[in-house]
Amino acid sequence: MTTRQQSYEMIREWLDGELTRLGKKLEVSEQNVYKDGQKKDFLSLEDNQYNVIVQKYVELGKVLTTAQSEKLVKEAQYRQIHEKGMDAPIITSHPLIQQLRQQLIDLEGQVSAGSKIYGSNYPEQQAQNARLREVRERMNNEIKRLETSVKADFETAARTEALLQKDFEAQKSKVVDLQNNLVQHHILKRELQTNQSLYEALLARMKEASVASTMVASNVSVITPAETPYKPVRPRKALYLALGAFIGALGGAVMAFFVEYLDSSIKNVEEMEKICRIPTLGMIPMADTKELAKCSNTPELVAHTDPMSMIGESVFHIRSAIMLSASGAPPQIITITSANPGESKTTTSSNIAAGLAGIDRKCLIMDCDLRKPRLHKVHQKPNGIGLTNYLTGNATLEEIVRPTSVPNLYFIPAGPTPPNPNDLFASSAFKSLIELLRKEYDHIILDSPPIIGFADARSLSSHADGTILVFRHHSTTRESAKLAVQLLAQNNARILGGILTMARKDRMGYGGYYGYYKYYNKYYKDYGSSGETKLVS
Repeated sequence: MTTRQQSYEMIREWLDGELTRLGKKLEVSEQNVYKDGQKKDFLSLEDNQYNVIVQKYVELGKVLTTAQSEKLVKEAQYRQIHEKGMDAPIITSHPLIQQLRQQLIDLEGQVSAGSKIYGSNYPEQQAQNARLREVRERMNNEIKRLETSVKADFETAARTEALLQKDFEAQKSKVVDLQNNLVQHHILKRELQTNQSLYEALLARMKEASVASTMVASNVSVITPAETPYKPVRPRKALYLALGAFIGALGGAVMAFFVEYLDSSIKNVEEMEKICRIPTLGMIPMADTKELAKCSNTPELVAHTDPMSMIGESVFHIRSAIMLSASGAPPQIITITSANPGESKTTTSSNIAAGLAGIDRKCLIMDCDLRKPRLHKVHQKPNGIGLTNYLTGNATLEEIVRPTSVPNLYFIPAGPTPPNPNDLFASSAFKSLIELLRKEYDHIILDSPPIIGFADARSLSSHADGTILVFRHHSTTRESAKLAVQLLAQNNARILGGILTMARKDRMGYGGYYGYYKYYNKYYKDYGSSGETKLVS
């Protein structure tokens, strides 16, 4: 037997088995279609015929529509009588009522004329009165009969409509069930048609194979069968692993450089100095969980509650930089602002104020963010009376200045939000307040709103000896930092420098400042544990 003959025999055997399997499947499909149609009672349903259920549903819909129309007519008549009484059109237009009314009008005229001539005791007049009462009573009875008839007709129409509606809903439910059953029945019919088509196609292919097997066989045959190799040709695991590692590392590096290129935020103090062209006053690291626990989750006063922490030491470095930022005397009035909201401006202002307050130095921090004040929450004081009350002449200076938990540190809350805060900062009242506070306090911190979007910071900077810009690490963009410096420069404000806040060690890009603070903190811990006295600025 040749190779071609063997292949044709294999095809015939396979086709024979498939025909047997599909024949059984086709038989099962036919039985399913018949049983489903017999069970759901639509074996006689054809594509172009109406089922009895559908026909009854359509007829009930027509009858129900007619009954609803009749009910509306009867209801309209009943409402006319109920609302208008004897003046209803159905009563006034009734022929018998019209006739009785005409008789009543004639009799009333006769009675009225006779009473004037004969008097009420005249026998003929009394007879006329009796006929008048009889006609009036007859008309009233006829009206009542007509009202009763209309009401009965309306109630009958309503009952008829309700019964028809109930039958219609029941028939509608049957139609829905029929449609649902037809869906499953059509699915079974399609399965039957598919199996039938497959069976016919295989039967035709079987005939073709039988005819092809009678053709002349080829002289090609298998001499030596192929052998299974002792080891796999693919995959080459070592090579593929090496290539995967190399491509992964290369892709990771490319992605890192791409992400770094897309990130336009300020990442370190050198970048801040280069972009903004202002000196760096310092950097405040991100507070960890232990530091927040020590200061009762209030990082705004960590320079006072935990001066030995990294944040406390950072604040004291910034304080030293501020004291040395101007020749001669250090700046007395300092405006602290940021480019955007959420850059830790109030936290920085509170800590710097706590650091500037000392035994021989009185410091005042003023909440000048009249749109979104927060200093009163930091110091846990009410905000009912504050700066706006004083500037509008509704409070005295003694009423708005509040002591804090930090010795020699006082603060002025913002007070109620005014319609236009910038007008208050540009007023003569605020200028007089600043001159008055200069004589009383060594340092005054003005906690300003963000400079981008609000003109308050520019107005405040004109009253201050210097302005400090706060930038959040990996958040403030280079564009917003440049714009903040430009806005202050347009106002001829003296910029003391910038502070990078919420700095994270894992995202610094270098270890200089952060490593110094870490060493400094470790030094203080070791120094304190050796039994010697700790010094706190």
